[in-house]
Amino acid sequence: MRLLEEEQIGSTDYFIACTKDDENNIMTGLQSSKLGAAHVQIVINKTDYEEILDRMKSTLGIELSVSPRIATVNEIMRYLSPEPYTELAELPNKAGKILEIRVSGNSSQTGRLIKDIPLPLSTVFVALLHKFEAVVPGAEDIILEGDRIVVITKEDSIKELLNLFT
Repeated sequence: MRLLEEEQIGSTDYFIACTKDDENNIMTGLQSSKLGAAHVQIVINKTDYEEILDRMKSTLGIELSVSPRIATVNEIMRYLSPEPYTELAELPNKAGKILEIRVSGNSSQTGRLIKDIPLPLSTVFVALLHKFEAVVPGAEDIILEGDRIVVITKEDSIKELLNLFT
């Protein structure tokens, strides 16, 4: 704990414990939280700890625990899923959702410039993934078959978005 105090962890915005030793990650995460780090995140490799930490996050002062194993499975499932979109996150207070949508070959938006796509008013492009390259989309970018787009939108606009891109 002394080393964390010397490094002034209590005045940091983020502390991330990501060693290969779960016990060290948990303990330094707890200590950092106790010292006043605003956001504490840890990496957990042992599946035994995952469920316990998920239930006790707020009590322990740990904002996020990440399992590389679970993260890998989730990423693979995004590519294997038959669904045309993946919900990446929900915004606080149900203000909206972050979605990743796969553009199908029969989409009416394939080959169009982003600026010409009639998006619902409550929707904004966040990222455009061409094959294995992610870019911040600009008005002059063209949507291609197989692209994946990341958008922030309201719940009631999801159906309209899917009609546009799938």
